[in-house]
Amino acid sequence: MKGLLWKDCLTIRKKYGLPRLVLDLAILAALLVVLEGTGALVVSPLLVPLEVTSMVISLTSFDETWKWDKYAAALPVSQAEIVKSRYAFALLM
Repeated sequence: MKGLLWKDCLTIRKKYGLPRLVLDLAILAALLVVLEGTGALVVSPLLVPLEVTSMVISLTSFDETWKWDKYAAALPVSQAEIVKSRYAFALLM
């Protein structure tokens, strides 16, 4: 499972990287400025789960694009372990 989590981390880093992080922080800063003091209370509970969900969905689409399921069939991991690692990655994010 550790290897599957590492694969997901590398995929996110390769596909999103620093530009996505800077863009997310810029959006958060802009919302905090526009919403003034109460912005953090409104934005944080909404933006963070939305971003994590977006990353997990993107991981799934990347796996489909790269036909990762064919590689996974050759590995000594079960489908249950793959699903567990995806849930674990979402929880870690």
